[in-house]
Amino acid sequence: MFNFFKNKRMHKRIKEIEKSLEFSFSKIKEEFIVAHKKVDGHNFDHSKKLDELHGRIANLENLFSSFVSGKSSTENLPLAEPKNKEEEKPHHLNTLTDRQKQLFAEIVGIHIETGSEWLSLVEIAKHSHPGREYKKIRSTLSEYTSVLEEAGLLNKKILRKKAFVRVSTKGIVYVDEDRAKRLKRMMNVVPGD
Repeated sequence: MFNFFKNKRMHKRIKEIEKSLEFSFSKIKEEFIVAHKKVDGHNFDHSKKLDELHGRIANLENLFSSFVSGKSSTENLPLAEPKNKEEEKPHHLNTLTDRQKQLFAEIVGIHIETGSEWLSLVEIAKHSHPGREYKKIRSTLSEYTSVLEEAGLLNKKILRKKAFVRVSTKGIVYVDEDRAKRLKRMMNVVPGD
């Protein structure tokens, strides 16, 4: 008879141990899943950063090879010299870096491609730096567009904490004829301006 009670207590104790082990293993499994997600997240971040660095190195190699071969990296940009020497001011294209000139050319292209009179910096970032986060290039883009505005090539305005730019009438002078006509039409610029 005592064996019966002893077996019942033993059976109850075994059930408690089983529940405790099941709970412990489920917690361990959850912790493994959390750790695995963290490691995967870090791997994704690192591979993204490595891809970004690889792209930057490739750009530097291209720039260096064009410098060594004596070619300017802005040779293929759709920029033209001003038609009148009176329109040329010392602060325009001669003081800009190659990247700033390239950004100006990209902005002209985005204007024509989208048909928008004003372009947000977010939109420009998507076109000029595809795949990169806007917050990582926002300050550089803002600085470059400010330099282009100071040079008289762009107009800039802020609406609801967002910056917008457009090619200025002085900036249109530096664009080839076909694109200049399109820009003037899009921005309702009177030919005499």
